[in-house]
Amino acid sequence: MNRKDGKDRKQLTKLTRINNWPDFSPDGKRIVFGSTRDGNFELYSMKSDGTDVVRLTENRFQDVRPKFSPDGRHIAFVSTRDGNHEVYVMKWDGSEMQRVTRHEERDDYPQWHPGGKHLVMVCERKGSHDLYLLPITDLDN
Repeated sequence: MNRKDGKDRKQLTKLTRINNWPDFSPDGKRIVFGSTRDGNFELYSMKSDGTDVVRLTENRFQDVRPKFSPDGRHIAFVSTRDGNHEVYVMKWDGSEMQRVTRHEERDDYPQWHPGGKHLVMVCERKGSHDLYLLPITDLDN
C-alpha cells in the first residue's frame, strides 16, 4: 500500500557522508547518484533496493548531478575535472566518457530531452544564467 505520510520509506544509503542527486534508470532497476563516500563527489549506481553499489567515476575533482538518458544507455553529468563546470556523457556503466560542452563559463544541470538526442542545460554567460539546447548525436560512434 502506498502511503502519503512517508512512514513506509526505506533508507537506501547508510553512510555519514553526503549522498544526493538520485535519478532512476528508465526501467526503474537502478539509481544513479552522487556521493562523497570516497572523499570528493563521485558518481555511483545501485540497484533500486540499495544493493550492488558500483562506482562510475574516479577523479580528484567533482562529478555531480547525474541524469539517465531516456533509453537508459547513457548518463549526463557535470564535472569540474577540466577547471570549471562542464557537461559530460558516459555509458550507464561509467565507460566511454565524453565531454560535450567546452566553454570558460559554467555549463550545469543537464536534463535529457525525451527523445534522447538533446540536452537542455543552464549555462552561465557574462553573468546571465540561461537555458541552452545541445544536440547529442554521436553517442554510439
